[in-house]
Amino acid sequence: MSTAATSLEPSMNDAPLPQPVQLYGLTVLAFLLHTPTRGLQRCVRCGTAWPCDHLRLAYRLREGF
Repeated sequence: MSTAATSLEPSMNDAPLPQPVQLYGLTVLAFLLHTPTRGLQRCVRCGTAWPCDHLRLAYRLREGF
């Protein structure tokens, strides 16, 4: 097989992830990024009262899995 033929074939790294996997990854990312500050009970990422809307949505999505 020539290198020209292999470069045109899609690799496993280029394949899009299925939607459930993407949603699960985004919920995990939300849990890691939207954490409370010490003492102030505000979201580190948003600056709003913790738990922020992003974290609440992540919890709801997680319950859907």
